[in-house]
Amino acid sequence: MKRLEIMTNLGAVALLTAALAMAGAIPAGADYPGAARPDVGPRLVVVLVHDQFRADYLERFRPCFGGGGFVRLIDGGARFTQCHIPYVPTTTGPGHATLATGAAPDGHGIVGNDWFDRAEGAQVACDEDGRTQPVPQGAARSGSPVRLRAQTVGDGLRGATLGAGKVLGISEKPRAAILSAGHRATAAYWLDEKTGLMQTSSYYMEQLPAWAAAANAARRPEAAAATPWTPLLPARAYRGTDAAAALDEPAFSHALRGPGAPRGTEGLNALTQSPWALARLYDFARQAVIGERLGEDDTPDLLFLSVSVTDRVGHRFGPNSPEVLDLAARADRELARFLDFLDARVGGRYTVVLCADHAAGDMSSRGRGWASASGDSAGAVTDSAFRAWVDGTVRDAFGGPGQPAAAAPSFLAGLGDATLWLDPAALATAGVTPAQAAAALSDPARAAPWLAAARTPEQLTRGGALSPVEERLRRGYYPGRSGDVMWALRPYCYAGGADAHGEHGSPYPYDTHVPLVLYGWGVRTGVYRQSVSTTDVAPTVAEILGIDAPAQCEGRALGEALRLPAWR
Repeated sequence: MKRLEIMTNLGAVALLTAALAMAGAIPAGADYPGAARPDVGPRLVVVLVHDQFRADYLERFRPCFGGGGFVRLIDGGARFTQCHIPYVPTTTGPGHATLATGAAPDGHGIVGNDWFDRAEGAQVACDEDGRTQPVPQGAARSGSPVRLRAQTVGDGLRGATLGAGKVLGISEKPRAAILSAGHRATAAYWLDEKTGLMQTSSYYMEQLPAWAAAANAARRPEAAAATPWTPLLPARAYRGTDAAAALDEPAFSHALRGPGAPRGTEGLNALTQSPWALARLYDFARQAVIGERLGEDDTPDLLFLSVSVTDRVGHRFGPNSPEVLDLAARADRELARFLDFLDARVGGRYTVVLCADHAAGDMSSRGRGWASASGDSAGAVTDSAFRAWVDGTVRDAFGGPGQPAAAAPSFLAGLGDATLWLDPAALATAGVTPAQAAAALSDPARAAPWLAAARTPEQLTRGGALSPVEERLRRGYYPGRSGDVMWALRPYCYAGGADAHGEHGSPYPYDTHVPLVLYGWGVRTGVYRQSVSTTDVAPTVAEILGIDAPAQCEGRALGEALRLPAWR
């Protein structure tokens, strides 16, 4: 039985023992069989997620880091050098759900950032809940974890402490905050991109607490947009990046509004792709720790803090850009300040878990030219290319002389992350069943040149040997949500428009290899080179907290990196 369960179940015994001690029946402060030890344990666990953060950033950018942020965690904690994501799609929604639950999408049901819901006949977001309202009123959007089909480690903490332990999710992205915090969270907060302020939803509360309203009042996004983003470091620090400057020239300068702002990123949208978002996120996190009194007593609290600006900047500029390096250096300094803040408020009774929801590949023509094999450097695969492949394959398979498929409308109902949905009505007009069409699309002889694999759910789940790519597709499949065909692109191909410089979603190491570092209370310092998974984060956090792993958890607690009290 875990420590916090003992604390809950034996609460009455503890009260009786205290009364007996006061009466002199037992010595005050004496141990007794089954006594809980609330004075030994973490008061706060922080799971710090960097969205789209490659494992190699910790080494590549180390010369640009100070000693109090990432380097403090790496050198003073437990670093796992081979942490990989075991499924596709490697995207934000599934990534945060896995970190919180210890399950892959086949267990937690978050099969993408969004998916085609046949009952609703439309794409739905993974955090969408039309029954809730945004808080405060007028904010951009609402949401809840209602579509998450698994228990989170935060849910476990709330249950083990009967609600005394607080659980917060904070991010710029709603799906990151909501999915990581779980079903029973104290609150989840995310950025309202219309106003630049933080918001939540009626799932958690009817109005913002006073501390959150005060934090919003101090943000002043309109004023911040007047200041361009210029390099933090000397020009020589950016040598070797995609836009390497001369030693005496700045690597870049980005206006956040006005004529110099890139098209489509003016005003508040540009701020979400700049260091302003990073600094304000950490400001809000500090205010949350103070306002919610996290880590102030012996009942542990849990904070999921997800940095989304790294993903937005990575998409726009690419993983080898000076902007990504600059943002990593700024993230290092913000982390150092946050650790100093925790030192002052919590002392030695906190643990930090540093990780990422996914990594990214360099999808610029320059990057793909260096990294890809012959035939792999296809770049963007648009929705229209998918539709043409689906329709053409079905027509080729079933639309011969005298058959009606050649005249049918499009057979593609929806396209998602690593999956696609067929339109049964359109197929019926052609005399083709969805199963027949899916079988044709999964025939390797009919594969598009940019496809690595296309498989039906039956092919992935009937047993037998699977290739590594097929196994990751299987782990990403959830019945009733995933489509009729699961697919994976060839290396250095990506789904979407042609203007991305950094992309992710694939089953390949450039997308699956992420950092994992444990630091602080209960951690055994060292470098660990064995293969581990992002499904191992939740059970490890549970072990540190002294509670059971989440119900659907598939990973394991990384006990080799833990130094916990012997009495547990």
